[in-house]
Amino acid sequence: MYNFTCHCRQLTYGYIGQPACCYSCHCTDCQRASGSAFTTNMIVDHADISLVGGTASELCYLHNDEQLQVTCCPCCGTDLYLFFTNRPSTATILTGAFLQQHWFRPVAHIWTDSAVSWLSLDDELPCFAKQPAWEDLADLWAFQFDKKR
Repeated sequence: MYNFTCHCRQLTYGYIGQPACCYSCHCTDCQRASGSAFTTNMIVDHADISLVGGTASELCYLHNDEQLQVTCCPCCGTDLYLFFTNRPSTATILTGAFLQQHWFRPVAHIWTDSAVSWLSLDDELPCFAKQPAWEDLADLWAFQFDKKR
């Protein structure tokens, strides 16, 4: 199990399973939500996430005309994961919350048209100016594991 936690460590979740994908997003929504230049997100099966300790808060708001539910810490406000209510079986974990950072690697940068100007994306990952097709990201994720074999 891989644990992920909030900043104050009052809320911890566990993740078991195989991610569908992991990528770094440079869209302005992620920049505003994180207070940073980008987020690194992992797409997972929601059923593979479980509460380990603490009590979570849930915030709901509209994002591009879809209801988004964010699970966060009521003490420090750290967002831990989110999902769209019309697709509740799939969740997005914000990977900065993982206590173990060695086991995953993003496969692409997306929304690079809105990346901050001072950031140099020279890590050889594919870059997508906007939102790529889900199949493109999933293929990159699968290819990453094929190369390790």
